[in-house]
Amino acid sequence: MFLLRFIGYLFGIGAVAVLAIAGGAWLAYKHVAADLPDYTALKNYEPPVMSRVHAGDG
Repeated sequence: MFLLRFIGYLFGIGAVAVLAIAGGAWLAYKHVAADLPDYTALKNYEPPVMSRVHAGDG
């Protein structure tokens, strides 16, 4: 009986830990994602200077 109760406590502590880690990961993602530009701006990005590559053999 004691072992079953102990396993139940461990499961409960593990479930709370998983939820806390998931919540922390979500908050970290929201913090990082707030500074990112909109993806449509990246999709239509045109650099101000074009690069040209010339072969050495002409």
